[in-house]
Amino acid sequence: SSVFPNQQCMEPNELVVKTGAGGGGTCNALWDKTRSTVSIPSALAQGENDNPLDPELIETACYTLLAEDYMRTKYENDEIFWDSYNVQPSWTYFGAHNGLHRQLPASAQEECGNYDPRKRPWFVAASSGPKDVVILLDVSGSMSNHQRLDLAKKAAITVVETLTISDRVAVIAFSDYAFQVHSGTDMLVRATNEDKQIL
Repeated sequence: SSVFPNQQCMEPNELVVKTGAGGGGTCNALWDKTRSTVSIPSALAQGENDNPLDPELIETACYTLLAEDYMRTKYENDEIFWDSYNVQPSWTYFGAHNGLHRQLPASAQEECGNYDPRKRPWFVAASSGPKDVVILLDVSGSMSNHQRLDLAKKAAITVVETLTISDRVAVIAFSDYAFQVHSGTDMLVRATNEDKQIL
């Protein structure tokens, strides 16, 4: 169960999240609209009780707490605005350059450490703007050693998943000759969801 001081069950018409915190019944999840919560990627949770050791990350948690009043007021105003459309607002959130993520309303996570805002399209778009990306992927026989090709593909997929529709992308595979992975064009394509799935 949640440990937030003002926790409440989400109403059926409110945002539904997949979590084990609801405990069944009519409560689909617990959240606290008066508090924010912080999460960090598991790779950064190296201290006791999975706390961060990096002083900058700790400082980021402290200074972003100052934004909690603003986040709460914004969420309350969003509720008033969206109520006329019979819709509940989504979370208000902040992602830092070092992987810290703060969100309001606070809610328990089913799995800790799996979310890294730096890999989300909204973060990448805000931090770098529109871009043209060409990914070169060696598919020669030597890449079968030590699962190199699998690692290279995983890295390419991670990069492609961060792109938004304002970006253009091409994936070029090469061995004895080079070819573009996205068939039907020899140019950069918009990073739409459809084209990203093809890549």
